[in-house]
Amino acid sequence: QPFKALDTAQSALDVEPDRTDSLALLSEVRLERGADREALDAINRASALDPQNAALLARRANVLLSQNRTDEARADIDRALAIDPSLSILRAARAEYYMRKGQPDTALEEGLAASADNPAYSRALLQLSETFYALGQPAVALQQLDAADRLDPMSPLTPLARAASALYYYRADEAISASREAMQIGRAHV
Repeated sequence: QPFKALDTAQSALDVEPDRTDSLALLSEVRLERGADREALDAINRASALDPQNAALLARRANVLLSQNRTDEARADIDRALAIDPSLSILRAARAEYYMRKGQPDTALEEGLAASADNPAYSRALLQLSETFYALGQPAVALQQLDAADRLDPMSPLTPLARAASALYYYRADEAISASREAMQIGRAHV
């Protein structure tokens, strides 16, 4: 079950404490739940074990971006690019970075590349949605949210994005409904 991701990652680490993919999963689950510090601790451990792993560096950049530490994230993005520039998670991190730097056109290029590299990567679709909103294309942004929701219906991030969109457009009922959905999914993950 998707609700058991945290338990699964923790159980795997109990058996093999230095398993980088379990640490990466633990970091992702914690980040999704808003435990930024714990997410960073887990991904830092993984990166220390395998410093030349571009995917781990990209995940670390995502955690840093969630904490608004863009300069540190950019350093990890650059290191990951030097190792493997083709990773969809890296392209999505770059898209987020460019959005935070106020460059939505460049963010769109990176988000589209991330989505094309891995069409099943729902976070790339969430990033595209944010970018399309910033570019004044809310209908296309909603399509990206729908696609992300189909790919990962148990992620609270999609309804949170819907709530943010609804608030921006002064649609209080939709914002409340989406917020409740995000809370239900989040509680089910606990």
